[in-house]
Amino acid sequence: MKTTLHAYNFDINKSGEREAYDALCADMKTQGVKCFATHGGNSHYVPQHAGEIELETKTVFDNQWNTVDRLRVFDWAEDACLPAKWMKRGHYLTITNKMREIRRNTNSCGYCGNQEPATKGTVFCGKCIGSEYLQASDLKLTRMWAVDEGKNKRPDLTEREAAMLLPLYRQAQIHGTEARDDVRIAAQREAYVSSCTKAIDAATTERDGFLWLMDNAIKTSLAIYYKHTGRFAFGWRRPIGATELGELKQSLSGFPFPYDIKTED
Repeated sequence: MKTTLHAYNFDINKSGEREAYDALCADMKTQGVKCFATHGGNSHYVPQHAGEIELETKTVFDNQWNTVDRLRVFDWAEDACLPAKWMKRGHYLTITNKMREIRRNTNSCGYCGNQEPATKGTVFCGKCIGSEYLQASDLKLTRMWAVDEGKNKRPDLTEREAAMLLPLYRQAQIHGTEARDDVRIAAQREAYVSSCTKAIDAATTERDGFLWLMDNAIKTSLAIYYKHTGRFAFGWRRPIGATELGELKQSLSGFPFPYDIKTED
């Protein structure tokens, strides 16, 4: 979706520029466009991007857009903290009917930001009702609300809506929701099984390794088992000297697990 970006830089102390700036403000006010004035950060005066731009509509905002070139632009934005107070600079967009239509026909959840076409007819968002942070008192935020409504306050739940939504909320909070939580539970199950298997394997290796040392009359104090590497280490307390090294290596012949020997330099 294409529109035009306009960059402006007025010195309102100069004849003609004050009138031009006032005309811009009046035009924006007539369209119902509010100025996004920022104090610091990146400048909104972007003459290098002035001209035709293409907007991305995957995610829709009430006062700004992303371009396909990954530029963040606003309906109207101005640098509000310039050293010279008489300088007015920023940018604004030509707000097309298509832009208004997309905002009017895209609904957004006030809690998680999920967006859907208004034609889908979803009244309350189902993606975040199982969120562990969602409170029952915040359920009205899950009302799907047209993007062009901006930050206007969402209506409180009616008695009928509360009677419908609260049982769904309780179900989702205790038991989860179907599609979203099936994926999460499957991942958790795999993680728990994998973690348990690794712990059992490590404990079994450590047990069998030290039993082997005992069975072969080798001091267990010489060794330690590192679970994170899966290897035994000999000489971990005191490096093995040249005098003992040959005897230790011969005694470890047949040791069934990977190991390292720390020796004196």
